[in-house]
Amino acid sequence: MNPKNKSKRKTGRVVEKDTTCLANLPRLSITILLFLYAVFMIVPVMIYRAYATLTFILTHMYVFHLINFFSVALLWAIIVPLVLGLPNRREFIGYAKSIRLTKVKPVLRSVGLGLITAVATLTLMLFSNFLSSLFNGQVAFDPALLIEPLVVPNLYTAFLPGIWEEVAFRGVMLVLILKVQNKQVSIIGNGLLFGGFHSVGILTGFLSAIFFGVEFNREHFIPILFQMVYTTFFGIFIAYMFVKTKMLLPCILMHYTVDALFYLVGYNKR
Repeated sequence: MNPKNKSKRKTGRVVEKDTTCLANLPRLSITILLFLYAVFMIVPVMIYRAYATLTFILTHMYVFHLINFFSVALLWAIIVPLVLGLPNRREFIGYAKSIRLTKVKPVLRSVGLGLITAVATLTLMLFSNFLSSLFNGQVAFDPALLIEPLVVPNLYTAFLPGIWEEVAFRGVMLVLILKVQNKQVSIIGNGLLFGGFHSVGILTGFLSAIFFGVEFNREHFIPILFQMVYTTFFGIFIAYMFVKTKMLLPCILMHYTVDALFYLVGYNKR
């Protein structure tokens, strides 16, 4: 990069002159992104639920998941790079490079790392589930859950978190955090953001209870809290992998594989 296109802050960090205003304000940018992410996750499906009958929704779950996937895709593939100009500038190719999506070589190493870490994670999940079964319940292997439309995530619905959560939290937000923090703080902070964002499930539950009369009580609330704790540590692990490899593809492959096969190793039947 041409040195003439760079300037230095008082902190000594190198900043590109052609970055957007928001790109130079990482904390504000992340706050805006979290808000928009919640809106694009909740509002489109809420509108769909308001106009579609419950019977239609349950018998056409693929419509629900398609709306969810493409509404989130609109945010992270169009609005964030081309409208907001994050994490650096308004330019799609530059966006792909900034979020480390174009760096895939060596391909075998990139793909292998994602799959190996996914297998290791799934193995630990299976082991912990067997331990829990010693005290309460029994492990039930049901491969049908991998394609069950009413079960989330499965082989199809895992594309949304596998792709867009990684683009969002590792590709965009972690890159923004790294502009103002060192690697250690950035990795931990990214994990906390990732885990905390899963509280959106509580907001969705409350909104569903208010507008659609869907029951939402303590039995629904507690699992979300456990999910927030689990995803915090999961987020820290993937953030570390992203920083070390400087590649987004292994993170996407790992995240998708773990979510897609989650119920194959984590389903505990009481």
